[in-house]
Amino acid sequence: MDLGIAHGFLPPAALPAFYRRYGAVTDEQLRFARFRALHYAVILPIYGRDVGDDALVREGLTALRFLR
Repeated sequence: MDLGIAHGFLPPAALPAFYRRYGAVTDEQLRFARFRALHYAVILPIYGRDVGDDALVREGLTALRFLR
């Protein structure tokens, strides 16, 4: 969960510093983290629009930009 959050909400340039502090992860863990981050980033703006929460929409769209 924490790795997915890092990939969805940290700017890409911050990830190397995050992993230096976090420690080693396997390729499988990294792929799953990116999948979770992508899934959450896609769902968040959809849900935000459904409930009228513009902040959630913005956060989801920001996360999608970070995952490019």
